[in-house]
Amino acid sequence: MLRGRRPAVVALLVLLGMAAFAPDAAAHGGRSEDAPQMQFGDRVDVNTVCFSVTNPAAGQSTLYGLRYIDRRARVDSRTPAIVLVHGIASSTENWDFSPTWSVARGLAAAGFVVYSYDRLATRRAATSASPAEASR
Repeated sequence: MLRGRRPAVVALLVLLGMAAFAPDAAAHGGRSEDAPQMQFGDRVDVNTVCFSVTNPAAGQSTLYGLRYIDRRARVDSRTPAIVLVHGIASSTENWDFSPTWSVARGLAAAGFVVYSYDRLATRRAATSASPAEASR
């Protein structure tokens, strides 16, 4: 009996949830003064990296991105790594909005080596093997 009404019930629950938070959001102008901020200072080191890749359909390509590491951490072959891949309409910058709001820096501060890169046909990624051509 609820199968036909399931989408309506879900929509109603979502609207009720949004209504519950609306007064608080309005009181703070849509943002909280106590919004969390990540504080890394100069703890995280960010370096530009590039990777050569082979695409069977298009040949050799170069991917550009960033590597994030905690300056205080000992990094070796056993240090876990995370590769952050952005969506179709974005770039590697989505993982590092600012020094105080950054997924990449947060993961690096937690002890991971973090790589983010621009997918082919986005931002700095190039379909040539030459970094000089990609920077044009």
